[in-house]
Amino acid sequence: MGEPLFSKNVVSQFNELLAKLLAYSLGIIIHEMHAHGIDPEAESPSDPPYVPPTPVFESPTCDSNGDVVIEFEVVP
Repeated sequence: MGEPLFSKNVVSQFNELLAKLLAYSLGIIIHEMHAHGIDPEAESPSDPPYVPPTPVFESPTCDSNGDVVIEFEVVP
């Protein structure tokens, strides 16, 4: 790929630089895949179906007068 940019316009130079960075990054990815024996054709395991969590509602604790009792736990 080389260091110099051959475009004359600043916008074209920026686009050329981005294209070189993309090509370099893809080359690194392909090299690492071969170095670590990663098969690009291997299928990934399918995700299990999404099951939304069911909300748990607990009835509030009431005293003999019908007032809600709030209990706190003091942690040292």
